[in-house]
Amino acid sequence: MPQLRIATPRSKYSAHKADAKRRGIAFELTFEEWLKIWETSGHFEDRGRRANQYHMARHGDRGPYAVDNVKIITASQNAAEGKGSKGWRYPPRSVEHRKKLSGANTGNKPSAETLLKLSAIRRGKKMNLSPEERLRRSEAITALNNSGIHRAKQVAGRWPCGRLR
Repeated sequence: MPQLRIATPRSKYSAHKADAKRRGIAFELTFEEWLKIWETSGHFEDRGRRANQYHMARHGDRGPYAVDNVKIITASQNAAEGKGSKGWRYPPRSVEHRKKLSGANTGNKPSAETLLKLSAIRRGKKMNLSPEERLRRSEAITALNNSGIHRAKQVAGRWPCGRLR
């Protein structure tokens, strides 16, 4: 029978700290400071991702997670604060900037091999890849998603990735 793992405040703190590190945000709270902020708010048990659950948010989504730079608010408040009055977290790029980005990517054509792979993916055909190749591709995609190039191509309208968030 699998052993049930119970989340402790310490494990929740560690997860929060690791998530901040993954997102490249400084985390300056000690466990005791973090726990005191949650206990003072009275919403420690109401933490979560749903709209009516609570987050520890940074003021203006700027700076580190620090005692004087965090607040406890609902997830829906956090989302609304991030979007601002126009519905964008960051203002859209100017036409001039988009043309510049587009010019930088003009002429970049995929290879014949890449086109064949994309065609197979679109048809739903599975490719038999070795675990090493899967890992290599996963790392490449992660690196691309974390780079500014991915966002620049989305803005320039060169990739059908949907709207900016």
